[in-house]
Amino acid sequence: MRVIRKLPRLVRDGLKALALFVMLLAPLCPAYAQLPPEVQADLLQDAIIEDIKGKNLAAARDNIAKYRALGVNVPPAIMMIDAKVAVALNEPLRAIKVLEDYFKKFGTKDSGYSKALELYKKIKRTAEKDRQAKARADKKDQQAKAMAIRKDRQVKAMAARKDQQAKAMASEFNLKKKAAEQGDAGNQSKLGNMYYFGQGVKKDDAEAAKWFRKAADQDQAYAQNRLGSFYSTGQGVKQDKAEAAKWFRKAAEQGHVWGQYNLGLSYNNGWGVKQDKAEAAKWFRKAAEQGNAMAKAKLGKM
Repeated sequence: MRVIRKLPRLVRDGLKALALFVMLLAPLCPAYAQLPPEVQADLLQDAIIEDIKGKNLAAARDNIAKYRALGVNVPPAIMMIDAKVAVALNEPLRAIKVLEDYFKKFGTKDSGYSKALELYKKIKRTAEKDRQAKARADKKDQQAKAMAIRKDRQVKAMAARKDQQAKAMASEFNLKKKAAEQGDAGNQSKLGNMYYFGQGVKKDDAEAAKWFRKAADQDQAYAQNRLGSFYSTGQGVKQDKAEAAKWFRKAAEQGHVWGQYNLGLSYNNGWGVKQDKAEAAKWFRKAAEQGNAMAKAKLGKM
């Protein structure tokens, strides 16, 4: 190495070019002897400098790796180049390792120590910020994944409960329908509700009205009031305020609180009956005495 460096530059460059050519041919032609590691290191050092000048940082990193693989002592200048290349390629952890090796081998002995230390501190701060940011991002990601898992479990649990409830409701509907078909007024009324709310069966106002009528014909007060509401609004039947008032009266006379309120409302507004405020107040009072808040409000206003 010393002998080569003492030769004139032109001769030295020629020898290096020849050596590089031999080095490239050696793997293809085993007859050529391998160059000594020191000569290869010298050639690689020149290649690294050319890579840096040409801003070919990836090639510089690869050539530095080849330099290290030779097993020769890596000079501090090459180590500093390696660290700066790692920083430029956004490889802070590799840059930190290179500089730590530099401090271990050369310490304060090298003239570039202060610059190396300054670069090391800067990278360390950046790496620590990156580490903290990554830790926060990882934690946030873990929390998001955990939340997604919990949500998925909740959705599945809700779906399972809904499915169980639907099966239970369908089973209940079948039992009530069987009892209703046998003429049980209570189950006829309940079946009307199930058709009205779509519980265990597809919602069907006309079918609901049909079963409320069957129960109402058996003097089931709840069904009478419900049937009156259907006629009042025209749900499942043709709207008929007089028919509505008729069924409200039947329920009211049996003491059904909502039948009393609805009959009071019919008299108050003249829906299906001749308007009569005194009669309206009478039925509102009966409903109010059973605790109906809306009847109390109406009666208080009257």
